[in-house]
Amino acid sequence: ESPVAASKASIATELHLAQSNPLLVTRVVRDVYNTSSLAAAVDRGAVSLHELLQVDSQRNESLVAKPLTAPVWTHSASSSFVFEATVNIGRQQVQYVPVVGDMLRAGWIQYLALLVPFLFIAQWLKDLVFQQHLLPARVIRPALGRGKDPPR
Repeated sequence: ESPVAASKASIATELHLAQSNPLLVTRVVRDVYNTSSLAAAVDRGAVSLHELLQVDSQRNESLVAKPLTAPVWTHSASSSFVFEATVNIGRQQVQYVPVVGDMLRAGWIQYLALLVPFLFIAQWLKDLVFQQHLLPARVIRPALGRGKDPPR
């Protein structure tokens, strides 16, 4: 029993996703985290803080809590204890390795996005050059027969 009783604790924190490696995108449902770190440590026969932290550090993804304010403890003679936590979860950036189909689809769209304007500009330049006679051009007609000069 503590000489000064605490009746309330308040904290404000922000959660961030931490990844060791990018996720591999597959069609298989991931069930990696269907068991708790505590259950994995109990299965090994040791439940210590060191063992729990070691099991947790082997995971690829984890949440990191960054405190926004210092914890506030309220002391009173109350027999009950209240814990208030404000947790902010903002937008998170998840790194992943895309599948080949996604890469090909994105590449095809980028290819068309560059090809269509290029063809339009090339056609416009060709029309400009030949319709305005910026380059000298002459028409060569095929020969009608062997050894004969084409009519002029």
